Amino acid sequence: MGRPVFAPDLTIRAIPNRIGTVRATVVAGLKVSKRAVARNRVKRLIREALHRNLAAIHPNADIVVYAKSSLVGKPYRTVSGEMWRALTKGGLLRGPWVDGGSPNKKP
Repeated sequence: MGRPVFAPDLTIRAIPNRIGTVRATVVAGLKVSKRAVARNRVKRLIREALHRNLAAIHPNADIVVYAKSSLVGKPYRTVSGEMWRALTKGGLLRGPWVDGGSPNKKP
């Protein structure tokens, strides 16, 4: 499955598809946290970051986002910044990032 793109708090793998749309899933296993509440919160934050910026991601991609345990307890802004850096590093963005671009940029 595609070449991985590593970030401090998550890993992204993407492969092209022939559907003409982006498909994405989030994986947060027991290594992230033994507590289902914590794993589900991490997955919700990652999904929200993907959902808000779906238009900026290249179409025809299947994306899998693997959460790491260091992501537990972090706010949405941090998760969004990590996602932005990983998608940029992987060359998966085509348009403007809705959540404010670079996390270093002041809103």
